[in-house]
Amino acid sequence: MDSGKENLGNDHLGLGPTGKFPQGKMSDHDDGELKVAMAVDKKNNRIVIDFGTPITWVGLSAEDARMLAISLLLKVKEMED
Repeated sequence: MDSGKENLGNDHLGLGPTGKFPQGKMSDHDDGELKVAMAVDKKNNRIVIDFGTPITWVGLSAEDARMLAISLLLKVKEMED
């Protein structure tokens, strides 16, 4: 895992907090929705998820967790091709 301090060059994607709470605020520590990017780094044989900001925790609905799992599996397939 990365410390979250490295800039992956994705600033132009607008990653990170959106300032929105589309499913309501879970707690006082909830910073809201994050825009993230996922990519395959074949050189290092890794899937990289860029959150655009250091994060402490992520809360996902069942549907969001399902979509994340599917996205990860698609990236695994991309790595293996």
